[in-house]
Amino acid sequence: MDPTNFSNLVEPVQVDAFEAYLAAEQIAGSRALADVFLPVIGEQANAAQMVGILGQYFYALDRFFLGLTQGRRPRAGKVFEMLIRARIYLTRPRYFCII
Repeated sequence: MDPTNFSNLVEPVQVDAFEAYLAAEQIAGSRALADVFLPVIGEQANAAQMVGILGQYFYALDRFFLGLTQGRRPRAGKVFEMLIRARIYLTRPRYFCII
């Protein structure tokens, strides 16, 4: 199989998988931020109080989001690679063993 053909076939699937990963990450991130900050600030906080808390935790949030960004593509890419390998393994002819 021509590697460029395989790349053309797989690339759109990888983009779709990454978009699904980001959507799930957004839901989980929203829940995590609520779990962390609501007990700190309180459910009845006003906008000024919320901004104050975010400012107080700015450097921790900065490091958290930097780490999240740096780790996102490798994690998503690794999961995608594992799915492709599993798919190839499950659909390979009995005489063709690549994994």
